[in-house]
Amino acid sequence: MNGWIKVHREIVNHWVWKDKPFTRGQAWLDLLMMANHTTGTDYRNGHIITVERGQRITSILKLSDRWGWSRKKVSGFLNRLEADGMLEQKRTTQDTTLTIVNYGLYQSGEQRKEQQKNSAGTTKEQRRNTNKKEKNIKNKNICSPEPDERESDFEKIYAIYPKKRGRTKAFDNYCIWLKGKTINGKRRKLTNRKMYIAVRNYVKQEERAGTELQFYKNFDTLMGKQLLDYVEEEQYE
Repeated sequence: MNGWIKVHREIVNHWVWKDKPFTRGQAWLDLLMMANHTTGTDYRNGHIITVERGQRITSILKLSDRWGWSRKKVSGFLNRLEADGMLEQKRTTQDTTLTIVNYGLYQSGEQRKEQQKNSAGTTKEQRRNTNKKEKNIKNKNICSPEPDERESDFEKIYAIYPKKRGRTKAFDNYCIWLKGKTINGKRRKLTNRKMYIAVRNYVKQEERAGTELQFYKNFDTLMGKQLLDYVEEEQYE
């Protein structure tokens, strides 16, 4: 029998899936559905780490509870899958990282969709970059007299911020802060260093709180009016 079928991840919530213990085939399919379908991030042991497409960070204990198996059976099953070239595993004392070998073969339809999405995103980003360059030329007075130096300074701030969304608008906000703007009747003006420190303060706050990257503010949002929340009052000019 050739070909393949799509199975929606919602099947795990259906009554037909919930009987335990799992079969070996059910456990393998469960691993496929648990794996990341796109590259993302996770917060582990005080650090933000990258979880690649086709990977899952879990543990023997979690899989034991999920499948209704003993930990010994889970460990033996994973070892057998690894020996058969179906997955790779990296174990630590805290967790186990599983990598599905040739994950794209199991998600070919989804992979095409993701490639189309990435292609569209690249085209959109190229348009944004073009518009940004045109806008910087048109509004050169905002970052005058040295717009190239201003952008170089801005990149140092952008480099320390982990959530890379909203760069174009964030740069516009950065230039406005350099020039100064009136908020609630009070003139606010920030230097490059003061903005760097403010962004760093926000990042440290979220790291201490253990905030997942997806819940960080978009960079353009932070560089707007909300940046004032992370600048000491005596830093204003």
